[in-house]
Amino acid sequence: NFINLGIGINANTSTSQYEKMATSLKDELRKEISRKQLLNSLLKEIAKQQALLTENKLLEEWKKLSATLNKLVKIVAPGEEITGRAIDIDTNGALVIKGKDGSLRSVIAGDCIHLVKEALNTNI
Repeated sequence: NFINLGIGINANTSTSQYEKMATSLKDELRKEISRKQLLNSLLKEIAKQQALLTENKLLEEWKKLSATLNKLVKIVAPGEEITGRAIDIDTNGALVIKGKDGSLRSVIAGDCIHLVKEALNTNI
């Protein structure tokens, strides 16, 4: 019952060092960032999220903030594509997709592309 988390944050690195691959907080905010304050803020946020996890409220918050739920989507995963409406996030963190035929699929990994209804030509 633990999480092993790795985070990389470009605080004051110049974007020119990364070209188009990445950015930094300094470039986005247009000011130097105190790494000490950044770490303090990050640790406070992690503690807040950990409390949600302990209280079993993380999934509820995730669903509330999701930009994907109730959207028509195409999931591109190795060896398959799944198209349908994203209707839920299950307790394992998988996105639940309802297909045109009414079938439900839980998808744990893949690229999720939001579709417009006309592109699907369906009533999902």
